[in-house]
Amino acid sequence: MTIEEFEAFYESTSHMTAVQRAEAFGIDMSLIDENLRLTPTQKIRQNDIALNQAEALQAALHKTRAQSGIHRLQTR
Repeated sequence: MTIEEFEAFYESTSHMTAVQRAEAFGIDMSLIDENLRLTPTQKIRQNDIALNQAEALQAALHKTRAQSGIHRLQTR
């Protein structure tokens, strides 16, 4: 979306609340609501899970590259 398209969208939704505008833009507010209900401990646990998954993916990528002899991504 270009700046012009966004500005046109913003102007055409000026009568809406911020939540209505976000939903019209395609944002799933139920996911935001769910995350806002989490306790700080639950948020930390979710962050740890995501971090562990990212680290596992990174380790798998490094292992695959080492096995295949590819050490960096090719540029397009």
